[in-house]
Amino acid sequence: MELMHKAAKEITFLLLAFASALFVCAPAIASSTPTSALENRVELFLLDGQNCVGQQAFRSANRVENYDSRWGVALESPVAPNRVAIDIGGEGRHAGALNVNPGRVTTTTGAPGRPIPNHVPFDGKRLPFGDRSVDVIHLENSPIRPGTIAEIQRVLRPGGEIRLVGPADVSASLHQQIADAVGGRVFQTTLPTRHGVPSLFTNIIVPTR
Repeated sequence: MELMHKAAKEITFLLLAFASALFVCAPAIASSTPTSALENRVELFLLDGQNCVGQQAFRSANRVENYDSRWGVALESPVAPNRVAIDIGGEGRHAGALNVNPGRVTTTTGAPGRPIPNHVPFDGKRLPFGDRSVDVIHLENSPIRPGTIAEIQRVLRPGGEIRLVGPADVSASLHQQIADAVGGRVFQTTLPTRHGVPSLFTNIIVPTR
């Protein structure tokens, strides 16, 4: 019986210690939690980059050919069903996106030579979409020309977003040109890659007009 009382006292002490620690840490936890949809979208985009780097390392370490990833959380459910997403130069990496690509088969995504899903046979200099008709635009490691920037500005809907990825050494000024054209808020991070050249991940949130 004495042992049972002693054990009960120890359990009570541990519970009180845990409750005290939780009370002290709760404000810090709450303050670090994203509170807006905008912050959540940015956080998920940056997670894309981190997941991408991890998956590249996985493929390299395990010599996995035809590893067809989708970059993690945000890309498993990239946009709501009633929103329009396009991927300029895309080959099917983003589920549900329309892949604007003059080529017909994959070259860098998954196994090469497969038909590109949701294929739209155009390039970034001439997007076959109406003005302010697109909610999300992906452009990753594809050429950014003046015509491309003008077309992005034309088709992007107010309140939409742009997700850009490119080599950090050449992409910073181009990403900024797009942000200047659409007048959006810019969030960026640079992450290492297995190729040696860091990738710049840029998320641009366009205000609702």
